[in-house]
Amino acid sequence: MNKIWTVAWREFRHTVLTKAFFFGVVVAPLFFLAVIIVISIFLKPEAKPLVGKVAVISPGNVLIEPLQEEMDVPPPPGPGDLKSLELTNEEAMEMVIEQATSPTAEVVTPKTVEIEIVPIDPDQVDDVKAGIRDGTWVALITADEAALAMDAERRDNRVRIFVAPGSPPSHTELLESAARKALTSARVANAGLDPSMVAKLTARPRAETNRLVEGGDERTEIGELRRFLPIGFMMLVWLTTFISGNYLLTSTIEEKSNRVMEVLLSAVSPIQLMAGKILGYGMVTIVMVAMFSLIIIGLLAVATAMDLISPYQIVLGVIYLVMAYLMIAAIMAGIGSAVSDMRDAQTLLGPVSIAVIIPLIISSVITEEPNGVVAVVTTYIPPLTPFVMVMRILATEPISALEIAASLAWGFLTAIFLVWLASRIFRVGVLMQGKPPSPLELLRWARYR
Repeated sequence: MNKIWTVAWREFRHTVLTKAFFFGVVVAPLFFLAVIIVISIFLKPEAKPLVGKVAVISPGNVLIEPLQEEMDVPPPPGPGDLKSLELTNEEAMEMVIEQATSPTAEVVTPKTVEIEIVPIDPDQVDDVKAGIRDGTWVALITADEAALAMDAERRDNRVRIFVAPGSPPSHTELLESAARKALTSARVANAGLDPSMVAKLTARPRAETNRLVEGGDERTEIGELRRFLPIGFMMLVWLTTFISGNYLLTSTIEEKSNRVMEVLLSAVSPIQLMAGKILGYGMVTIVMVAMFSLIIIGLLAVATAMDLISPYQIVLGVIYLVMAYLMIAAIMAGIGSAVSDMRDAQTLLGPVSIAVIIPLIISSVITEEPNGVVAVVTTYIPPLTPFVMVMRILATEPISALEIAASLAWGFLTAIFLVWLASRIFRVGVLMQGKPPSPLELLRWARYR
């Protein structure tokens, strides 16, 4: 056992205590987090003020009043303005997520809008366009009679906007939005209805979903977070296990090709060497999970407070992480011992890579139906088990304790079998050179006594 720990510490030290690992796994996530914070605080995009005169041509000047009203509407509240709305934590979080995921999330709205709407005659169009070019006018908006018809065809259902060559996108987007809404209000008024009343009646209602949780309590549901959490945790398990497994694969191939493996095997047995490598890179996985968790610790705290995730689910997630690592590490160790360079390893890794990508492909199906046929079947297909179960335990539908126990038993039995199979291949292939073996030859190596 002492020899296994010696090998494990050697692998851990030669991987973690290097500049490449420090900058890639420690500095890079912290730098990425710092950049996000700096950008969100100091580099917020700010649109130029929209000030000046806008010329409008419309039948009977019907666009003048609604267009002026639309231009006077204040911009929607940003994340920094949520305190003034007196919202609960759940409501504030929901509003932030809704704004971040909306199609207009990247739209920058001018904070200062001082526009004078001026009706003009059609024969003044050329003069106004010349004024737009020299800065006298901000824009020209036109709408014809066909655009006001209730049954207007698609090609007629439009307003035309002329802006200066240097007009920023924030100005053109605001003018387009205001012109569309003004045309709609003009149609409503033209039909003899009150535009303000129609706007109130057709205002998009806010839907609030409350999930009934254990203990008789109720929690506000946030669908985006509920959908993201299972996939996000599965990606954390997927990335950390594969990065560590790749370190294990690369280390084994390099030591084998450089003949360092022969020196190591003079002091330890092949089984001790492989066990030490798996244990050492397991400790590397712990370091990576800890670093990545620093980035998502705020999300974890919010999710726990909102009853989206429980400590029990976090513990299960860690257990499935161990299971995933044992499976991937065994596969990587077996392949690394069987080949002499990375090109040969890619050939054997192809089917494995395709297999473990399946959870990513079916993630939306599993999060929507965690107890569906697809989720249940893929749970018992190694090495998919830990990745699928991480998503299932964090999804909306509860998983029975019996099924969790069955998946844990089956998953760890499979992981132990893969480690045993890898050890049989490792003891034969670690000293083999030359042509890489085929999958059938690997199975024959496993049967050697």
